[in-house]
Parts: sequence; C-alpha cells; structure tokens
Amino acid sequence: DEGGEPTRWTSLLEPLLERAARAPDWPGLVLLAEEGARYTVAAGELARRAADAAARLSAAGLRRGEIAVLVMDHTLELVEAFLGALW
Repeated sequence: DEGGEPTRWTSLLEPLLERAARAPDWPGLVLLAEEGARYTVAAGELARRAADAAARLSAAGLRRGEIAVLVMDHTLELVEAFLGALW
C-alpha cells in the first residue's frame, strides 16, 4: 500500500494469495537446482498447487490447527505441501 498502513500478514500464505489474485503471472517462487538450473513458478500456479496440497492433506485427515511434519526432499513439492499445511 503506497502511502497507507503497511500490510500485516498473519502467515506466509497470505502474501502469496494476495499476489496470485492481483498478478497471477508474477513470480511466486524461484527454485535454484543443484546443477545451477533456475525454475520459476508463477504466483497463481503456486497458489493453485498449494490449494491442491491442502486438499490432499485434508483428505488424509489433517485438520486446521493440527501439527504437520513434512519429511521431503527440498523440492517444489515440499513448498507446495508447506503452503498447503498453512491453508
């Protein structure tokens, strides 16, 4: 907000969803692979993937407020699951 109050988010998910709504093609995540390759995921796509992960976690029995332990390689799927757990 230019000239207004600073935005106050309560989770890492909120700025992503806000960006995805305003500019879905804006980079939401940049991953740097070990071999030096760079992968960019648009904010809208990352939000969709996080929502899908949230649905899978819910279907597996995870409920709001419960603790989730994510044991995964450092990949896009880990970021999706992490954001999905915050949904």
